[in-house]
Amino acid sequence: MANGINDYNGKTIQVNTKYFICDAPAKALIKGITHYNGRYGCDYCNVKGTYDGRMMFSYTGTQRTNQTFREKIQKSHHKYISVLESLEIDMVQQFPLDVMHCVDLGCTKKLLLTWKEGPLPFRLSSGQITLLSTYLCSLKEYIHIEFNRKPRSLKDLKLWKVSEFRTFLLYCGPVVLKYILSKEKYNHFLCLSVAIRILYSKDLMTEYKGYAQEFLSSFVDNTRLLYSDHLLTYNFNCLNHLTLTAERYGCLDGVTAYPFENNMSAIKRMIRGPSKVVAQIAGRLTEINNNRSAVCKKKAKF
Repeated sequence: MANGINDYNGKTIQVNTKYFICDAPAKALIKGITHYNGRYGCDYCNVKGTYDGRMMFSYTGTQRTNQTFREKIQKSHHKYISVLESLEIDMVQQFPLDVMHCVDLGCTKKLLLTWKEGPLPFRLSSGQITLLSTYLCSLKEYIHIEFNRKPRSLKDLKLWKVSEFRTFLLYCGPVVLKYILSKEKYNHFLCLSVAIRILYSKDLMTEYKGYAQEFLSSFVDNTRLLYSDHLLTYNFNCLNHLTLTAERYGCLDGVTAYPFENNMSAIKRMIRGPSKVVAQIAGRLTEINNNRSAVCKKKAKF
């Protein structure tokens, strides 16, 4: 890494590692640590989970550091030595929390599923679900073209794309939930919505990051009171550490998996079968680059 990588033309390509953006299973794999559903699965603090049908994290432990990670202070957190430990990188802070997986696909989706088909004490009535869906669909004409998708009914909840959960959390949810949820649960949802809005913006982060942390802490604490300990899984626990990620990298917008997720369809179109997938992708990319060079040369002649 320090000397760069030599390509087939003999040219040295310098490599600089800023951070690794992964979902929880991939992060556990490349760091050699316990998976997110393990008792010591949190990769940001040393909290010990409790199991009751699922792994729950009911408090925040001591913050992990690069030193405590490399010294394997909490042995149960580690499964094997990662090859990445040979690099001069921070094995904790250079693996930022991804808001797409943690918040949008994690917490927001979990709340919606709880309201739609969760345990009876927390589930909305069929009339409330229908009304909420009507409110969402009525917003279609007001959604700007910059948004990837228009709001959909909760009947299609299991078909929602990840960007739809983000749109619900930051834009639609605060509007449509006001007369659906109780005051306590509505304010609870707003804590998450406002905190994430702050952490997405560099300008808001400068002045209001303290509020964001308070809102996230309040959201996690009140989840236990308004719903159940069963919701306090890995993703909800990670909310306690989200502000630190935003502080280190300026805001959350620059360290999300959204750009990679958006390119997944292009990669899938390069694959024609289940055999030798990597070779297929490499072949298609080579063809694209060669054709691009040929087109440029042809245009240059004129």
